Amino acid sequence: MLLDRELVVRITRFTLLILLVLPVAACDDDLGPQFWVAVEDTVVLFSVAREEYTGLPAAYDFLNREPVRIELASAGSWDIALGEDS
Repeated sequence: MLLDRELVVRITRFTLLILLVLPVAACDDDLGPQFWVAVEDTVVLFSVAREEYTGLPAAYDFLNREPVRIELASAGSWDIALGEDS
């Protein structure tokens, strides 16, 4: 009977130790402030179909994360352009 009780106490202590150490041991990230780079998430694009907006950014390059001014469809490197339905 004493052996069984001692075994239960040891298992309980071991379980409590694991539960106390596991949250600290499982975390490999720093707990302090994370450094980040502010990236603009909003851009203004103008319609490529309107003549009054010629020379203004009407396309967007996702790889470089920047608006692009386009005059011809084959000009420059861009991923999407803003147009209008006529």
